[in-house]
Amino acid sequence: MDKIKQLIPGTILNNKQLCEIFKCSPQGGMRKSNITNTLVLITNHVESIYSDVWNGNVQHYTGMGQKGD
Repeated sequence: MDKIKQLIPGTILNNKQLCEIFKCSPQGGMRKSNITNTLVLITNHVESIYSDVWNGNVQHYTGMGQKGD
């Protein structure tokens, strides 16, 4: 958990670093880790079917649910 607390906003991580720090899966847009009690959200502003947007300091993340819309 110390590595998570040491992260600085704006830090660029590759997928391997992300998985090592958060102990999460290397795949998917929403990656829950029971080990670190975190939810990592992956967004792609280049090739995305979702419309994730920033509104001030808040990111409105869009993802597909397990049931319904």
